[in-house]
Amino acid sequence: MERKRLRIDGIPTDIPAGRAKDKLTIHFLRSRNGGGEVESIDIIQGDPTYAIVTFEDDEVVQRVLRIKDHILQVNAKIYNLAVSEVTGKLDLEEVLKTIQCHLQ
Repeated sequence: MERKRLRIDGIPTDIPAGRAKDKLTIHFLRSRNGGGEVESIDIIQGDPTYAIVTFEDDEVVQRVLRIKDHILQVNAKIYNLAVSEVTGKLDLEEVLKTIQCHLQ
């Protein structure tokens, strides 16, 4: 079974990446957000910075995509997340950014 991934844009960049990953994990675990079990979250630093969320269940991706508005609140600040499905293979630039992120 192929694992499904989502690209998340609009993520917090004004907090540490570890905290952003925690907040995204909580957001995408919640059923009200269409979520389910999260396998991993990778923050890809760049312009723009975004996250790749991999779910354990393929059906979760479709549920998350059906939710129109994904709003993440960190303290008093609101982040409007843009969610899109990652299809096909990773391109070289994305792979290098992911490796660089893990080395930091």
